[in-house]
Amino acid sequence: MEEDSNQEALETLKRFVAIKSISMDPSYREDGKKAAAFLTEFLKGLGADVNEFSAGTDEIGGETVERHPILLARLGNDPEKKTVGFYAHYDVQPAEKSDGWKTDPFVLTEEKGNLFGRGAADDKGPLTAFLMAVKQLHDTNSLPVNLQIVIEGGEEVGSTGFKEFLEDKKTELEKASVFIVSDGYWIDKENPNIEYGLKGNVYFGIEIKGPNMDLHSGDHGGAVNEPMVDLVSVLHSLYDQKTQKVLVPGFYEDVLVSEKNKAQIAEVYFSVEQYKHELGVSKLQADTKDKVLLKRWWLPTLTIHGIEGGFSGPGAKTVIPGTVTGKVSMRTVPNQDPKKIEQAVTEYVTQQFNALESGNRIKVHLMKHSNWWYNDPDNPFTTAAITAIEKSFKKKPFLVGVGGSINAVGDIDTVLKTPLLLVPIGQSDDGAHSNQEKIGKHNFLTGITLFKELLKELA
Repeated sequence: MEEDSNQEALETLKRFVAIKSISMDPSYREDGKKAAAFLTEFLKGLGADVNEFSAGTDEIGGETVERHPILLARLGNDPEKKTVGFYAHYDVQPAEKSDGWKTDPFVLTEEKGNLFGRGAADDKGPLTAFLMAVKQLHDTNSLPVNLQIVIEGGEEVGSTGFKEFLEDKKTELEKASVFIVSDGYWIDKENPNIEYGLKGNVYFGIEIKGPNMDLHSGDHGGAVNEPMVDLVSVLHSLYDQKTQKVLVPGFYEDVLVSEKNKAQIAEVYFSVEQYKHELGVSKLQADTKDKVLLKRWWLPTLTIHGIEGGFSGPGAKTVIPGTVTGKVSMRTVPNQDPKKIEQAVTEYVTQQFNALESGNRIKVHLMKHSNWWYNDPDNPFTTAAITAIEKSFKKKPFLVGVGGSINAVGDIDTVLKTPLLLVPIGQSDDGAHSNQEKIGKHNFLTGITLFKELLKELA
């Protein structure tokens, strides 16, 4: 019986992965609809009431294009049972075999105990594990809670339209006592964890305009003030490599790191040497476990992601770009205010640019932002998750922070004020967004058991 259930779960994930539900490319809008239809059929097969909602539209090439829809499924309405929410997303990052995949990214392929395929880790694998847990409980008439399952199709492009959906359905969704999210990974390959904090993300574009066209450096070099030189100077002014500090005034003043955060870091198994080996680096910004994890989870950071404009292809093109844009983001933490960060960065960057007196023009614009999220782990929902993980994976989970951001988590927290429980089933090497994305077969199948136990504990 268990073998049949496992085979059904693997076959369901294989069919799901085969759908190219890429949200970043509008040419895959029909595939997004196919993924939504696939999920709707599955949920209706359990007797769920499933409705599809618009996430809004995008204007692309003068054409109005519908975003991938949001699904809301309701299963059970027993007033004697608690109501539990679950959030996931069905969209995935682009993938082509030519990107370096060993196999077709949209054909789930098992190799050495791993299931390779786009979305296997993020987020189709965990979503399928949860749905199979619900199915197995439903098929044995043992579903212990009422469910509200929310699945969006635009997480990979910033969850645009999702907050508006939550606001529209707020009264109904507030019936859930907790929302489960399984969009993440363990800190290593062996030890499960529960995530109780996410960083926010404030992402800027710093555009500098000079000449009204790209110029030949042989003809004009030395005569014009080059936008690229200005931009490099401005980017350099943001961060001090020696002190490892962001130089924007007031950047750290609202940062809150609790003694509880530090104490829970101390309990986590983490090898600095193994971490360096996995990354292929000889040195980190810190040399102890406590300092490395503090930086990754609970201290704000700045990253320069790249420069748009100029020449970055092969060869030696001698161009002076007329316009360049630097892409920079700050990962924020409790209790930083993203509005204050936006204002401080804009003022500081403009000040640094003006001091150059180049005569060029600057524009600092916020490209996107997501809120940080924090949940004190001393609560009955976390206790329930700890018990469920111990029953399924046979290990006590670590309590950890996460350096990444999930827009939808911040939206659920802000709009619904509902507690969230972040319980990943993936391992640290699953490689979401990479050209070898996978989920461990054992983790996927044991994840089904975890979700069954978790729903029982929450009941």
